[in-house]
Parts: sequence; structure tokens; C-alpha cells
Amino acid sequence: MSKYFMDFYSDYKDRVKEYCDKNGLDYDKLMGCYFGRGLDNFSFAHPYPNGLHNGSRGLLDDTPMLGVLFVDINKDGSLNFRQTEHTRTFISA
Repeated sequence: MSKYFMDFYSDYKDRVKEYCDKNGLDYDKLMGCYFGRGLDNFSFAHPYPNGLHNGSRGLLDDTPMLGVLFVDINKDGSLNFRQTEHTRTFISA
């Protein structure tokens, strides 16, 4: 994670770790995922295993990454976590 993203993410780090611990997810594996953010959300994604999907070249073309965990930041500062069908595959404990 770049310093720019870490500065943003540091406010939420403990709550994300707590969520992972409570839900049987490996926080260290999550930290190995790619991080993205919006104005009121952030997410973690993982490339396709071996970079291949239906003949794609992985990150060398427009193959999207697999969403692993999405986090919405509510107006009151609370977090809403959304798992996907890829969550357990890539970050289960």
C-alpha cells in the first residue's frame, strides 16, 4: 500500500482488523491485496490466480481484479463491510 493510501487507511485499520478477526478472515492476507478508495468507501481486490482468466493477460490488459472486501464509510464514521464470493477464497484464516 502506498503512503498516500496508508495515510487514509490508518484511521480504519483497527476496525478492519477487528472485523477480520470476528469473521474468520486473515488480516495479513487482506493487507496483501490491492487497495482502492473512493470518497466514502474503500476496497480490497485480488488479481485472478496466475493472472489468467478466459485467455486474458492479467494486469497487462483490461481484466478486472476480483473484489475481495468492500467497506462503506457511513456519515457517522461507522463502517459497513460487504464480503463477496471471492472473500473466503483469498483471505480466509
